Amino acid sequence: MHDNESQLLKISRAIGNCSINIDALANLSTEELLKRIDLHKNNLEDTALEVLKSVVEIEAERKYFRNIFFESALPFIVIDRLGRICLTNKSFDELVGTGFKGYNGYLQNLTDSYAQIMNLFTYPSNISKLVIRADLKSANGRLEADFMCSIVNSGGEAFLCCQLVTPAPADLNFLRGLQYDLLTGLYSRQYYSTVLDQIDNPDNLPITAVSINVDGIKIINDLYGYISGDNVLKQVAGIVQQEIRSSDYCFRMGGDDILILMPSTVQLTAESIIDGINKRIKAIKIENRSVSVSIGISCKCTPTQDIRGVIKKAEDNMFCNKILHSNSLRSSALDILIRSLYEKNRLVQVHSHKVASICRKFGQLLDFNEHELNFIERIGMLHDIGKIGISEDTINKNTSLTVKEWEEIRSHPELGYRILRSVDGLECIAENIYCHHERYDGTGYPRRLKGDQIPLYARIVAIADSYDAMSSDRPYRNSLSREQIIKGFELNSGKQFDPYLVNIFIEKFLKKENI
Repeated sequence: MHDNESQLLKISRAIGNCSINIDALANLSTEELLKRIDLHKNNLEDTALEVLKSVVEIEAERKYFRNIFFESALPFIVIDRLGRICLTNKSFDELVGTGFKGYNGYLQNLTDSYAQIMNLFTYPSNISKLVIRADLKSANGRLEADFMCSIVNSGGEAFLCCQLVTPAPADLNFLRGLQYDLLTGLYSRQYYSTVLDQIDNPDNLPITAVSINVDGIKIINDLYGYISGDNVLKQVAGIVQQEIRSSDYCFRMGGDDILILMPSTVQLTAESIIDGINKRIKAIKIENRSVSVSIGISCKCTPTQDIRGVIKKAEDNMFCNKILHSNSLRSSALDILIRSLYEKNRLVQVHSHKVASICRKFGQLLDFNEHELNFIERIGMLHDIGKIGISEDTINKNTSLTVKEWEEIRSHPELGYRILRSVDGLECIAENIYCHHERYDGTGYPRRLKGDQIPLYARIVAIADSYDAMSSDRPYRNSLSREQIIKGFELNSGKQFDPYLVNIFIEKFLKKENI
């Protein structure tokens, strides 16, 4: 019986009058299960319905983390309190060779660590992690290895989840594949996990992270074969290795992703090095087509910043820049959406271009880098994309809107969010567009977010959007003067707008002679 089936059967028996067919549900996805449950909600007590949904969601979460364990690039095993191996993941099996049988089902020579292991099982709250040393048996013979272990619970029983950290120093060649990626010669993802904490040292500040993704590898593989795709990856990796300094670290994080960590490097210096890398990569040709990469940069400047958060920010910046490339399929999809909106109303086209331009100029005043400027400009261009789902009569109406029409207009942030979320990879843009009509004091729409709950880029777009509205002619009024606009922003500082951003916008943008 499937785990889903047994859990659902227990709940359905407890409910008694539930007519859900358990056999039919056992093999459905989590999303389909929840839909089926909703169909029967009228037959269930509220409490029972919530319990049933919780069971399905917990099961989905369990499967999710199980997949993370088995598919992780890091070698993991799970052992019980006797040192008996209960589970291994793919990376561990590939590294050591033969699954359970290779180690006779046990970690061997655990004598020195056994007392520590029993203490971890007995007093799990006192010790969060433990390093143990044990013997592994592989095709190359017996090997002494270190494991980083932490306690996990499953089905009422406790186990140790153990990550293979490193063998004894004399045997490093045994796991050379842990340190270097075999295809590119760059450091491997496994080695990244080993040395990240060493790199993340206050003496190395500032540390700049650079995330690089090779564009179109899947298309290259499909059109020209995997050998061509591998050759492109090797050429890109070779250029990166030649251009970075000996103090820098370069890792292949998997597939077509590369991460560079630059200790003692300000972001401006990193950008200069990356510009050189980018120029050389553009010279790579495959069937007369230039190779391109998408790049994101972020910098850890203070000891309190989380290095993993900085790396995530670099990856997010890279991913957002990827969709801005003109030769990207996603950018083509966006262009189609934009053209469809502009065909409905030319005023929206003019307004969107002006807001995008203002956003870029404002970003420059805020010392944004080029990647951030491109991102905020694109958000400004797309901020009204949700109006594509609103009737032309409402969009083009020159008289006062009815309550129903006003509600329709107010739906455009959510419509825009849904449209962009449906295009894979646009989540970072979608969230900002969802929030551009929120107010700093929490009285905006659609979610009544407040203060820093509103994303920074959305707060910027709100100012740019309002400025263009005030400075443009409308059917019901003429454009406002500069003095009237400044007064309007001052009155709404801390109410509609972020007071810090408004002050900069007034002092550095509105009070300039030529704007």
